[in-house]
Amino acid sequence: SRRQLKQSLPALDLILANDLRQQIAVALDRAAIASTGAANQPQGILSAAGVGVQAIGANGGALTWSHVTALLAMVEATNVSAAGLGWLTNYKVKAAMMSTPKVAGTASMILNPDELKEPAVAGLKAAWSGNVPSNLTKGTGTNLSALIVGNWPDLLIGQWGGVDLIVDDVTAASRGNVKIVAHSEWDAALRRAASFARIVDATTP
Repeated sequence: SRRQLKQSLPALDLILANDLRQQIAVALDRAAIASTGAANQPQGILSAAGVGVQAIGANGGALTWSHVTALLAMVEATNVSAAGLGWLTNYKVKAAMMSTPKVAGTASMILNPDELKEPAVAGLKAAWSGNVPSNLTKGTGTNLSALIVGNWPDLLIGQWGGVDLIVDDVTAASRGNVKIVAHSEWDAALRRAASFARIVDATTP
């Protein structure tokens, strides 16, 4: 409201503008990872043709070290540059990897819980995002999660003209309200689909 803008400290319009920019960033992250390519969406890594797929089971299954190494080998076999290789998954798979040993009966986990300041899996940097889905289905399996490994410089992000913020104090002026609108145009594409591989059927505790 107009009254809020006049009385708030710090300035409410700046807070709202930053919130809009953050939501745009979240939407872009989600689209680049998991969008289907339909209805003017970009083609996300989890649906793009040409991306390698490592299946765990007909209905999904628990992630193991052998799945991790097979997924990595799938990408490395395409002669991809090793400089930008890394992992991306969600927080559920992160927790599962911290509690799953590479070899049964040993204390060596897929993801070392003591190295989360610089997390790595198989010697490659690892990261996580709530935008990596954990609600996938396969066969009778539900709430399955995804894991991606790839050469991330081969994910291209395009932006046109930055983020334009428009403060509209006319449309709802009779009610004393101000509308803040953000306009932003983006696209995402894989420069080389074979630079990525995915698991889309991992169960998590």
